[in-house]
Amino acid sequence: GIRKINVGSRLKQSFLGAMRNAASRSHSVNPYEAIGSGLESDVMVAGRLAMQAEVQRLMKLFGSSGKAHS
Repeated sequence: GIRKINVGSRLKQSFLGAMRNAASRSHSVNPYEAIGSGLESDVMVAGRLAMQAEVQRLMKLFGSSGKAHS
């Protein structure tokens, strides 16, 4: 059986792609709002949400979703 699946590159692509997209739409000239503020215009938030969605998708794809013990 399969013991390990490497997904790091795919997660980094998701993160970077979402950050690029958010940066291209951003009208903020204030770097404190654009990076690390947690505001709607924060490109890091877009990257984190994209990576989270990709992790959830991959967990379902690989059958590991819902397996954690409470």
